[in-house]
Amino acid sequence: MLPDFTSDRVFKYVFKAKETEDYIVKILENILKQKIDPTKIEYLDTEIITSEFTSERGKITDCYILYNKQYRLIFECNKKYYNNLFELKLRYINALYNNSFKKGKEAKENNEEFILININDFKASKRVEEYYYKDGKKILTKKIKIINISLESIKEAWYNKTTLSELEILFLFLKIGHLENEEVNELIKGDEVLMNIKEQLRKLSNNEILEALFDKDEEDALELDGIRNYERECGRKEGIVQGEAKGEAKGRLEEKSDIIKTMYAKKVPLNTIAEIVKLDLNKVKEILML
Repeated sequence: MLPDFTSDRVFKYVFKAKETEDYIVKILENILKQKIDPTKIEYLDTEIITSEFTSERGKITDCYILYNKQYRLIFECNKKYYNNLFELKLRYINALYNNSFKKGKEAKENNEEFILININDFKASKRVEEYYYKDGKKILTKKIKIINISLESIKEAWYNKTTLSELEILFLFLKIGHLENEEVNELIKGDEVLMNIKEQLRKLSNNEILEALFDKDEEDALELDGIRNYERECGRKEGIVQGEAKGEAKGRLEEKSDIIKTMYAKKVPLNTIAEIVKLDLNKVKEILML
């Protein structure tokens, strides 16, 4: 069996390793809907320094790719859900978008497109969700796209014999350690590219560097907690976050209620509140007793 590639350091290594170039190319082809030239893929400095954060530390992204001098893609692998997760991740891509105008470019001169890909290691209502940057239902710009991938939902769909898209199969490879080799072969049967990618990942899993990274799982968890604590602190200073989400649905709803009430008191529009906390607008009104 192949390992689980979703731990923090391992994910970063896999997405940047020369051995997995075909894998990244295939993912980009599915996201950008075009043939990808590997020579035009640039891995950029992963630190985003922006005044949108209250600390000078900035944000360390998992993988930041510039393709063909036109597409800027941030890949974020999120092991656990917490209340302000999507709101904060959106700030990172929004910061890149805003910074792109600092060189004196007019909006009409800027042809770059910005894509945030949240690879979430937890269940969601949709396996793959795509949308443009918006406020409620109003699209603010089509220059920023968000793609949310639920690895757990994709894995569950596979076990339920649901037909998966090629993009879903590619991301399922990150959780492929949960599948027996025979299941993997059945999943990608007849697809030479995916068969080759599977072998690339299998060879990479035996890489000495990667083995050392797998041995640091506990350290990874501590690092992840540190990043999450920093992100929550930024959220608290914005008056948005009241605490980390609990594992139970009841706990999450209670915390979302606190966030909803805080934002409503600060006159945040109801549609925006519903979008941030990922609840139906009517549920938000019910919590506020409107």
